[in-house]
Amino acid sequence: MNTNRKNLFSRFYDASYLSEKEKQDIQHNQKHNDYSPFLLPDIFYAICEIRKAIQERKKIVIFGDYDCDGIAASLILYSYFRLHGITPDIMIPERLTEGYGMKEKHVQEIKEKKYDLVITVDTGITSADQINALLDVGIQVLVTDHHQCPSDSKLPKAPVLMDCYRTDKAYTKIKNKYPFQHLSGAGIALKLVQALLIIDSQIDAMPVSKQFFRHLELLAMLATIADSVPMVDENRLLVKKGLSFLRYENGVCDNLSFSLLMETTRINPETITAKDIAFQICPIINASSRVGSVSDAISFFTAPNEETKRMYLEKLVGYNRTRKSLQTKIFNEADKMAFQKVDTELKPIVLFGNNWHKGVIGIVASKISEKYHRPTFLLTNSEKSPQIYTGSCRGYKGVQISIVEMLKAASPFLLSYGGHEMAGGMALAAENKTIVENKLCEYMEEHCSQLTAKVANPTNVELYPNEINRTTITTANSFGPFGNTNPEFTYICKNLKILNIQFVGKKSQQFVRVNFGFSKRESCSATFSGIGFYKPIFYKLFGESSEIYKANPQIRENVTAIFRLKEQLYNAQYTLSVILEDIIPANFLKPAQNNNYQKQLKLAGLHLLCTTTLVHLSESIPVEFMDMISDRILKNIKNNKIEAYEWKDFIATIISNIPCSSPKYNIPDCIASALIFLNQQQKLQYKFLDNKFLYLKRTS
Repeated sequence: MNTNRKNLFSRFYDASYLSEKEKQDIQHNQKHNDYSPFLLPDIFYAICEIRKAIQERKKIVIFGDYDCDGIAASLILYSYFRLHGITPDIMIPERLTEGYGMKEKHVQEIKEKKYDLVITVDTGITSADQINALLDVGIQVLVTDHHQCPSDSKLPKAPVLMDCYRTDKAYTKIKNKYPFQHLSGAGIALKLVQALLIIDSQIDAMPVSKQFFRHLELLAMLATIADSVPMVDENRLLVKKGLSFLRYENGVCDNLSFSLLMETTRINPETITAKDIAFQICPIINASSRVGSVSDAISFFTAPNEETKRMYLEKLVGYNRTRKSLQTKIFNEADKMAFQKVDTELKPIVLFGNNWHKGVIGIVASKISEKYHRPTFLLTNSEKSPQIYTGSCRGYKGVQISIVEMLKAASPFLLSYGGHEMAGGMALAAENKTIVENKLCEYMEEHCSQLTAKVANPTNVELYPNEINRTTITTANSFGPFGNTNPEFTYICKNLKILNIQFVGKKSQQFVRVNFGFSKRESCSATFSGIGFYKPIFYKLFGESSEIYKANPQIRENVTAIFRLKEQLYNAQYTLSVILEDIIPANFLKPAQNNNYQKQLKLAGLHLLCTTTLVHLSESIPVEFMDMISDRILKNIKNNKIEAYEWKDFIATIISNIPCSSPKYNIPDCIASALIFLNQQQKLQYKFLDNKFLYLKRTS
């Protein structure tokens, strides 16, 4: 056992993606103060206009987006006006019938209802024509947004453009700018209200309860998680604070809306995480606009009593059930199209469907992107508008390219578009389908020639005997909450021995429980257990009846486990679960260095190499297809009585055994480059990228 290892905190410190300043603040338990809201663009003009509107009792409308961020941002401003006895209207486009952003019909409605003041939240920065039309007839408009801005000439002429992504000349001249660009739309709304409340207290001596502002912070936390903005700096601290509110007073949350959401999703407040909110609560809110009406989500949060809130929550949960069903149907169809389309070149996936439900294609695009490791664009027409395709696009975190920049490259052929680095929306005429796809591919080819993710994934923290405990969880959580650009830690434990392994489910591949001890190389008798879900590769490598295990029973004697740790509270007792991501046999990727080692790379070893390499490098290959590939490789090796391969021969063997009719993407460039690199180096270590791509990196 290594006696010179770093202490636990230092290993997390080195592995974290957070900035050095944030990590040092964590190390020294320094409290990070919020940035001054008075640094936001055009903040003082906004304060004056809003206070004037309140004093003169003007007619106000909040214009928001239909997603969770837009809903939360609208509610934050709505709550502030209600504090002053004003009930503004909330106008949010219906996702399915109106689409993103302000349209001409909204301009006409605003004029007809004779609003005096329009405040946009989470939208507006790209709606110059519509906003300018309102300004021309004397309706005041304040824009608050967090999306990337167009060029100076295409910005709205509104007196307030509160967007930290501004690059126009007027804003760049300002010396003291807001120091953090990546707030959500609701985050911007929260800071605006924070500034207003400070002025209210100083000028009007108006007291504000902690519970009121806490409610606003919870809404901003919800939006920050839902919108996948970077979970760093002020965003991370906002979410951390919000989670602490939900655990308030021994797990009893004093916010009725969030208490009901946690009750419905069966989330324990004492152990709630950002991941719980992202995967269980946010979808319920977003489902209102995807398959129902966004007004139901607004009504849930603004309902005056528990009975009414429960009524609206029941509707939201019903929408979410419908959303799941539609999502599964469309994903299966889109997945088949993507499988046939993807090849070895790193191109975006652009799919056109007929009558897909517009409310869920964004989620499907995200899942396709994750599966095939490429930016994905999903568009659909409708029976009413067969010649118009609208859709959503999602980036992939392993490919460093901006979605909105890709859309800009195709913008001459788009009817509309918008978005940010990792997500966006678009519309185009059917006649431009081919040229838009070509433009997207050309842009990606020019700006992204290879997978550019951080290959030496620093989220992997090596654990040692006796460190799989709550202390580790507590130390890890000090760097959280986790999310976009601040990923959750995964763990590596080396020199393990599989004491027992149990497979359960169809083809013994649905669930696996593994008991680990430490190999002879470790002077430790500690043991621990881990569970894995849908890990067919484990059965291929370690199952009693697998060809690999029968040919090489020593394969269980020295392995490395890659896993996550999950803490749960049950009957007032905390339990710790080890969730297995990978189990890697020792030296299975070690290059052939001499004849003795080459002789050891016999039939089982080669089969092992082929199977595990393909699975780890392209997990999107269906299990049935993998079986066919590995069986064919095994047969080829047997027929030729080959005992050892040079690495170039190994690559050739894999390629030659892929059926001609299969998509070329099953041999992506990353496989070839990784194995060529492997052939060239003597000393190697494996690193895991998103626990999906296996990347080989030279050790120092």
